[in-house]
Amino acid sequence: MKYTPMRSKLSVLLIFCSMMVATSYGEGKLKQSNILCVNDDVRLAANNTPNDIWFSANVGIASCDSTGRIYGLAPGTVTIGHIFTINGVTDTNFHELTVVAEGDCERAVSVEVYPNPNHGQFTVHLVSPVNEWAKTLLIDAAGKRVRAYKIMTNKKTDMPLQAQTGVYFLIVETNNTRMVKKVLVEGE
Repeated sequence: MKYTPMRSKLSVLLIFCSMMVATSYGEGKLKQSNILCVNDDVRLAANNTPNDIWFSANVGIASCDSTGRIYGLAPGTVTIGHIFTINGVTDTNFHELTVVAEGDCERAVSVEVYPNPNHGQFTVHLVSPVNEWAKTLLIDAAGKRVRAYKIMTNKKTDMPLQAQTGVYFLIVETNNTRMVKKVLVEGE
């Protein structure tokens, strides 16, 4: 996906947005990998077709319009969905965005976990404007501590995990940010 950041005034909020016309998009990207500032917007560009549908899981944090443009409204994390059909097969892509207050935008931190799902080993990459140590805690779906790590921002860190198949949550804390990422462990 390419991202085109733009400044604009928000005039209309749409909860469920249908892509009516495929257009061509310019170059650009979100702040870091998944950060959007309040009052900014970004157009998520994919291989759009006239029947594509865009939607926001929480329109109080971010909303979308019929062109796939996402508007940052309030601080928080939101999932943006894109339903599309290629060669008669319908599929959905999800993109998790963190919307941060304008004053915090330059200090924003994002976290990438991949592969996800995985088979017991994954990589964590914390992207931050400053290099700092971050605490990470992996818990299972019941809230039980599985493993704790201390990692450096802006450095990819492999996380070997000897855990059963299931859903886990990676809690990441830096000096001014706390984020949670869902991690799925599948059987071999």
